[in-house]
Amino acid sequence: MKGIFVGTKPSYKVIIGRGALTQVGSLIKSVTDDIQKVLVVTDSNIAPLYLDKLRKSLEIAKIEVYEYVFDAGERSKNIDSITGMWGVMAENGFTRTDAVVTLGGGVACDMGGFAAATFLRGIRVF
Repeated sequence: MKGIFVGTKPSYKVIIGRGALTQVGSLIKSVTDDIQKVLVVTDSNIAPLYLDKLRKSLEIAKIEVYEYVFDAGERSKNIDSITGMWGVMAENGFTRTDAVVTLGGGVACDMGGFAAATFLRGIRVF
């Protein structure tokens, strides 16, 4: 796997490589080992292809996995989807040491990032 630093302020590292998805759990634990739970946010097109691999990687790292799968497309970018994510996190006792992991493209990242930023005044997002 290769790491590329994105030159924004603050900068961040993007991991690229074959098999990277199967290592997400250990990569998250290498950054912070206090995460107990994650909410994976993804769409109905991506979930059947990659969600099981991601779930397994997180579970191997001893991270509880919850998921929010929405209908693919921009029309799902709405407050009902966000409240659905907040609901999953609230019902499962998420704290500020837990996180949201987005799987997929723009809509998943936009909504997952927003839900993470606004839940409990902000939790981590990967």
